[in-house]
Amino acid sequence: MNLPLFAEEVNSYQIIETKTGKELLLDDLVEKLSNSDIILFGEEHDDEVGHRVSRDLFSRLVSKSKRILSLEMLERDQQTITDEFIFYGLSESQFLNSTVHWKNFKDDYFPLVKIARDNKLKVVCANPPRRFVNQVAKSGIIAYKSFPPHTRIWMPEPSLLSTFQSTEYLERLRELLGAHSHGSLNSTENFFLAQSVWDQGMADAISWQRYSTGLPIFHLNGRFHSDREGGLTFRLRKMGHNPLVLSSFPKGKENPEEFAKIADFVILTKSR
Repeated sequence: MNLPLFAEEVNSYQIIETKTGKELLLDDLVEKLSNSDIILFGEEHDDEVGHRVSRDLFSRLVSKSKRILSLEMLERDQQTITDEFIFYGLSESQFLNSTVHWKNFKDDYFPLVKIARDNKLKVVCANPPRRFVNQVAKSGIIAYKSFPPHTRIWMPEPSLLSTFQSTEYLERLRELLGAHSHGSLNSTENFFLAQSVWDQGMADAISWQRYSTGLPIFHLNGRFHSDREGGLTFRLRKMGHNPLVLSSFPKGKENPEEFAKIADFVILTKSR
């Protein structure tokens, strides 16, 4: 019988292939994704059903073939401690207590990391360190001059921030700020620059793993980064990749007529 692992959740979400409008079961989605090089799973960070779907999907994908897990929720300078947990016997408590994590990391993202550990799969800490991105948001590109030399392995090349920029994505960022912003032009532009650092930083981490290992990638991020050819999706395409994009959000939050513009597959969860 073709049911999700979380059988009690069978009526709590729908999966739509946006190109055809066809509703899929989770096993159907796994088959359609099984040969993909890069999967971008865009989520809403407080959507518990979406978290369950991402865990179930990742578990099923790695049961078929080896695949790297990449997370926006871990920062590049956490890579060593993460590798120690995955490959070298560091305990769960040591891992969780050794670095600062998102408030919901243990409940919503750590289960994915444990799936990777159990299968001896690389976990990529994809995000540039927040403390340095915050400096860019405050001071602009000149902040790079104050970074210590070792940050070069964590931060994207500054020239790429504008090279792989999407004008449509910038417009969406302007709309997002809209009436909420009362700052100066410089502070607004620095916000856009910091967003580019997030997007390019994740794109670099994903691309490097794809090219250096040859393994497919399952990447989890907030859906604004990947929806509607967002900053991350656009940059990966410019870098020569062809990611498949999933977007998970509560049913009724987006217009069904827009689904094909949002992602290749949408996962509609029960409204909160």
